[in-house]
Amino acid sequence: MSWRFPRFPTKPNYVPSVDDMNENFFEFTEELGGRLNEHNWAANAISAKADVAQDACFVWHSDDNDPSTQYPSAAIGALGDGDIRVPQRSSWRVIKSVTFTSPACLLWIHSSLQITQDPDNPSNNYWTTDSKFNYALSGIRVDGYVIPETIVGGAEPDNDRAYGIRMPAVPVASSTVFPVGAGPHTVSIVVKTGAKKGGEGIHVQAAEIICLEMRR
Repeated sequence: MSWRFPRFPTKPNYVPSVDDMNENFFEFTEELGGRLNEHNWAANAISAKADVAQDACFVWHSDDNDPSTQYPSAAIGALGDGDIRVPQRSSWRVIKSVTFTSPACLLWIHSSLQITQDPDNPSNNYWTTDSKFNYALSGIRVDGYVIPETIVGGAEPDNDRAYGIRMPAVPVASSTVFPVGAGPHTVSIVVKTGAKKGGEGIHVQAAEIICLEMRR
């Protein structure tokens, strides 16, 4: 938060707390120490990334598909524009990715997606029959490595007989902070389905991957 919008603004007939005042002071004293924000720059002051030192800022990457064309069909389980179908007993399937080159830093990564089951005749039995529903898992993959702590649905299918998400339609989100070395990187949302007898696969809608290079 910037000094223009203090966390604890003073108000009439309000007795300020010492702790609250210190928090307010901290906002602009950080800037005096070199941690700048949008109030320190004129419009178009930085014309190109080359004008900024490699470790001087955070860098944002994201990729998503347009959910406005998907939600109307999601309620009946039909495939919509931009949906990705994941068949029964699949291995990890990439849904969305961002690729970039960065210095050694921490990455803050957030994934979100809508998983919808895909039975044969969704218009008739979609909400009443789950015999063809799959176990679904979602995770975050960095440079080919699926981070176990980000897996939603269970990371040990060999130990968990009924692992994964088995809902008609469910939103899934996962986040992590992950260190990387200098060089090119690919960060992805990945999804797979488990070995559910009679499963018909799933489809993924409204997926988004966000990755923030935290360079300092």
